[in-house]
Amino acid sequence: MVVYIDISVFVARRYNTGIQRVVREIVMRLIYGEYETVVLAYSQRYRRFEEVAHREVLGFFGDVGGYEIVSKPIDLFAKSEKKRVFFEIDSVWNGAVARGELYRKLQRSGYKIVSFVYDLIGVLYPQWMRKETARNFPAYIESVALYSDMVLFDSKSAKRDFVAHTKERKAGQKLEVVGLGCSLGRVCQKAAARYQKILSGRYILFVGTIEPRKGHVCVLDAYERLKREFDELELVFVGKHGWGMDAFIKRLCGHQLLGKKVHWLSDLSDDVLAHFYQNAFVVTYISRYEGFGLPVAEALAFSNIVISCNNSSLAESSQNLALYVDEKDMVGSIVEYVRGYMNDASLYREHREYIEAHFRPKSWQEVYLQISYKLFGL
Repeated sequence: MVVYIDISVFVARRYNTGIQRVVREIVMRLIYGEYETVVLAYSQRYRRFEEVAHREVLGFFGDVGGYEIVSKPIDLFAKSEKKRVFFEIDSVWNGAVARGELYRKLQRSGYKIVSFVYDLIGVLYPQWMRKETARNFPAYIESVALYSDMVLFDSKSAKRDFVAHTKERKAGQKLEVVGLGCSLGRVCQKAAARYQKILSGRYILFVGTIEPRKGHVCVLDAYERLKREFDELELVFVGKHGWGMDAFIKRLCGHQLLGKKVHWLSDLSDDVLAHFYQNAFVVTYISRYEGFGLPVAEALAFSNIVISCNNSSLAESSQNLALYVDEKDMVGSIVEYVRGYMNDASLYREHREYIEAHFRPKSWQEVYLQISYKLFGL
């Protein structure tokens, strides 16, 4: 069997978190795995898909920001006696090639199509998305429903949303939940040395792109209230500047404590991010909707106390080990939770020990093996 994967959007956007983390983790394992794997990137210049050699893919994954891949032409629709699977795992809805037309051509050429659906935000809440995504995502989901032989999901919640909001689906289509991994690798002391001053203090951590559905405003509001009681407390935001949050970015960048007690780190490597999880006092992840909520699982894997929301997939990804805010008073809930732990060291220690004993982290290798097994069954 030959597995084809299009990483065009990853190459074009060069983000290294979120969906692109999943792409990197799974594609690396496919390259070294049992299936013949062909990695593709779309050439805007020649208006065609091209093949990216494995050494080029690995070079790109090692230096997402700076590596320039070299690719070569490929006849994607040539006849073949081999079983071929076109596996969609990148954010392809914003790619250069419309998926409906592509999927029809692939089916006529004998491919099986497998799509990974992370969430239905672009269908359910287009007001929270970039205009490009709000425009493209509904048509992509319709194409997935009509043409994919198998659809994989990161959560039961995402699967339920897909079923509820697709009117027509391909006959015999398989729907499978495989989850996401939450392993970040080893904590690297050397890589994190420049952040030692922050890491040695007590800080609230929020990992996630700054975008409308996330609760960065609430967390900053809560921090400012807590700072009046606990002068030593700090706040760390880790995540890139997304969209639709200009007022918050202006407030954050102009904050009198920025660089002193309030920190915004937009691009951390996995080994440094692991250090921030390991040393956090508490982790917040406030969001109105998630397909999975990867930072919640990553934080719990480090036995962190996580303050989050009880909506969409968040209880699922936290294995019901997170603390949930009252969504009518999120700021007040965050303040009360953090205040309680700041004032009671025994309670804090016991809660972290409980999380360590009960949270069951899933590795990326486990996710890959599940996907590999599903592909074999097509």
